[in-house]
Amino acid sequence: MRDYILDFMEYSDYPVEARETLIVAFELAAGDAECNRIMQEIADEYEKNADMNYNLLFDGAVTISERIGVSEYTVDLLLFMILTRGLRRRYDKRGFSEDMYRGAVLDLKWKLLECHGVKGVWGSFVKEWLVGWFRVARFAFGRLQYELCSFGREYEHCGVVLKPEDKAVFVHIPRSLEPLSAESVDLSLCMAREFFAGDFNGGQVVFCCSSWMLYPDNLEFLSPLSNTAKFAARFDIISSDTDDDGKYPNAWRVFNQEFNGDTSKINPTTKIGSALLEHYKRGGKMGSGFGILLM
Repeated sequence: MRDYILDFMEYSDYPVEARETLIVAFELAAGDAECNRIMQEIADEYEKNADMNYNLLFDGAVTISERIGVSEYTVDLLLFMILTRGLRRRYDKRGFSEDMYRGAVLDLKWKLLECHGVKGVWGSFVKEWLVGWFRVARFAFGRLQYELCSFGREYEHCGVVLKPEDKAVFVHIPRSLEPLSAESVDLSLCMAREFFAGDFNGGQVVFCCSSWMLYPDNLEFLSPLSNTAKFAARFDIISSDTDDDGKYPNAWRVFNQEFNGDTSKINPTTKIGSALLEHYKRGGKMGSGFGILLM
């Protein structure tokens, strides 16, 4: 398993420091009889059932973290990395492409980089989110990610009527290293439409997105020609919420670090981060929007 983990990190091009942290964590766990038993039990359970009780993994991570003195975030990611071997077999069995598998497991890398930026730890602080990949319920097509869900609300526009129980494909935008260009979004949406067409009986595929990127007032600090604004403009925004005073639930997604309202502690590394920082200094707020796109 040690060689597999090294190969997997090479496949996903993890930073050198992250590789060192994760392989040391694995070696410590493998050298502890109880930790080794827990890792094997989790791997065996996943081989039998992708819809396993993932509390087995979450609880196991707590135990392993305590026994080897390594952050629980690091152990969480390590355990999911171990499961990627079984995930690969599931993808192969269903005839999914190499690009689909790579897109799925690269999300572990994006969460690794987020965790290091926000928490200062090589690992993942969104263990519940990762479960969707291993249940084979979420799929990556190029720049974007998708999962089939219930629409969850009422909608009527231009003759289109949707009820809460109707199917919809939720769109997720990973914080990858690739720009959110119009071309990459077009390509991704077309691939997803083809993949999910059967779920909509050959009719229009209903795409939905809930994100800070779809917050209408983002145009107070973003150019309408920016990739983010162009992405949001694809959707019919049907609801939005403004962050409460003193609350900043979305800021870390842009700054890649924790934000509590103290602008002096933020060192933006991107143009959008610099623009948001100035927006906050002017008393501006963030929020989130929910939109629908029919294709």
